[in-house]
Amino acid sequence: MRSPQLILSLNEVYFYFTRAAVGAGVPYGLAEDFGQASAWVAGNGLDPAQTTVPALHTVDNHPNSLGAILSENDDEVQLVSSTNNPLSALQAGSATCDWTGTQTQAVARSQRFVAKNVDCPFLIVAALGAAGCHGWDIAWQDANENRYLVSMTADGTWNAAWSGSTPPEQSGSGEVIVTPMGNASSSSEAWPHHAHYSHENRFRALESGSPVHEQWPTVYRLFSRCLVPSTQRSRQVGAGFDETD
Repeated sequence: MRSPQLILSLNEVYFYFTRAAVGAGVPYGLAEDFGQASAWVAGNGLDPAQTTVPALHTVDNHPNSLGAILSENDDEVQLVSSTNNPLSALQAGSATCDWTGTQTQAVARSQRFVAKNVDCPFLIVAALGAAGCHGWDIAWQDANENRYLVSMTADGTWNAAWSGSTPPEQSGSGEVIVTPMGNASSSSEAWPHHAHYSHENRFRALESGSPVHEQWPTVYRLFSRCLVPSTQRSRQVGAGFDETD
């Protein structure tokens, strides 16, 4: 078993990961949503650094991946990147939460939300989980034709199924389709991998913290961009501490 580089509380995950997103060039509002999603990932017993670093790399290397175009017809709401780059899951996750927040289950059954070419699809799941959006199916297929289905149940737990060997939190980019539970076109019963995540995962994370492994240095490097060097002037106006503190 790998040894973690350190153990973070859920509040520390939120603090560091929010600022890591800001360091990568993400506007603070989206960065806060990302921090909450990262804490949700950690609260479910997953390594938040391993899960989110690919999305941080996308916005750090391609800032325009946050640009998106929204369109709507009778059948679906569609979100696509405004450039040729993959669409950042940070933008797509917040947009998906905004859409689900305006839908009733009855209305949504006649319409679906589709986010095209999302870099890290599982972060849409995390965004919905962090926002308390339950009763939704999130389905996608990656470039290797691995299929995924995550169901956010009404009691706050969630179920996952996937057809390949790569788990949902590590999947590559894909088109993400969000529908009310039971409305997904994918049938996952015959898929070889299934998992259930309950409130016990969060209780364990609250008690013992969240381990982060080899991707932590990337998070901390981006976080460090938000720091400023200490100077005599900064100490005089209240930053840090001086010899009398």
